Amino acid sequence: MTWLSWAVLYEGDSDASYFDVLLPRLMTEIVFTRGTRHSDVPLFPSVRIRRDEVEVAAREICEAREAFHLIFVH
Repeated sequence: MTWLSWAVLYEGDSDASYFDVLLPRLMTEIVFTRGTRHSDVPLFPSVRIRRDEVEVAAREICEAREAFHLIFVH
């Protein structure tokens, strides 16, 4: 069994309240129907990137790259 960790960068709190529910469900469904092996998808992102200038956000993403497999930017 593997672990599929994810990170996010949202515009605001309302995006987080919506996508934090939708994304793990969607990823679980994709892994279940299309995956080649079982993977657990956590209910919460392992990293939340702060909304900032592009260079600052990119630096944060690079610094945390070992903590996640996928990143969602909205």
